[in-house]
Amino acid sequence: MGEIGNVLFVILALGMTIFVQIYMSKTKSSIPGLLIPVLIFLISLGVLINDLHNIRLGIAESLTSVAAFLYFALYNIPTILFLCIYNYFQRMRLR
Repeated sequence: MGEIGNVLFVILALGMTIFVQIYMSKTKSSIPGLLIPVLIFLISLGVLINDLHNIRLGIAESLTSVAAFLYFALYNIPTILFLCIYNYFQRMRLR
């Protein structure tokens, strides 16, 4: 699969995940809509812990602690997106 195939795969995966998030956010229970944001947050937290562990061991020489926290912030952009989707549909449900 070439570069175009990879880009299409990422776009398709993101679109499907957004569709699932919208569907789960519309349910009467509030828990299903929070599953994807919590999962993405835990994954980004795991990446941060792994990066900081590698920095401490000296394996990641080109990575600093500041860069690791910047990566953590970037990894949480989808978390914020999915929480905004959740919040929007929960407010629509309450109206």
